[in-house]
Amino acid sequence: MDKDRDAVAPPVEEVAALWAACRHVDGTGCAALAGDWITYRRGLDTRALAALDLVRVLPDRHPWPAWMPWMQRPPVEWLSLYPLAVPMYDAGGALRLLRFRAVTEIREVDADANPAALRWRPRKVEPKGIAPRGARLAGLLLADPPGRAMLRGESGGDLGSPGEGWDGVRVVICEGEPDTWTAATIMRKAPGRTRDGRTWATLGVVAGSWTAELAARVPDGAEVALWTHHDAAGDKYATRIADTLAARCKVVRSPRPEDRDDG
Repeated sequence: MDKDRDAVAPPVEEVAALWAACRHVDGTGCAALAGDWITYRRGLDTRALAALDLVRVLPDRHPWPAWMPWMQRPPVEWLSLYPLAVPMYDAGGALRLLRFRAVTEIREVDADANPAALRWRPRKVEPKGIAPRGARLAGLLLADPPGRAMLRGESGGDLGSPGEGWDGVRVVICEGEPDTWTAATIMRKAPGRTRDGRTWATLGVVAGSWTAELAARVPDGAEVALWTHHDAAGDKYATRIADTLAARCKVVRSPRPEDRDDG
């Protein structure tokens, strides 16, 4: 049975309004705490992450739409567990919904001796990510600025790739939000610039969201690197994505940790 068969997507205008009300992770208060968690847990520069606009922090107050996954919890309790909003885009590069990501608590360590010291206290929160009520994720993904431009069919030349269009583009497809954030910040010094003069586009899949329609937005001849996890689910994602792209793109899978040559 397809449990998403009768799902109703959140209205795009409500999704856009909530996204606009969110704060960047390099802000103050709750936004700063979420940014500290991202920095501590993933080693990411929150300013670069804010520039890529891949994640924001939910506002403390908002005219919450009916599709928010509050369940039976009060909003203040829910927000303390899932404060991160992650934008999900369709094959045309349009914002369609927000997915909400759990954050593990951070506490100060000996603040008098070292005010900058923070301790990450593991706290099991399941699930790690929650989609809006009634939403389906098939056909939606995370995308950095070049990725969104690629989905929209905009000129790749405007983003620094050689020649016209998207010739020579390199696409990294990751599994999950944190790995997508990491790849996007590694591959790009800043939006619109690349490390090696070629355009890198970063996409992220969650919960089996990859579809043939999304695959069709990847240009012919693209070099595609699959950064999915090396477990049963990640192998399944990699196989599914490769099957839709291998006939017209160069597709490689990231090596398993034990197979890497660090010499």
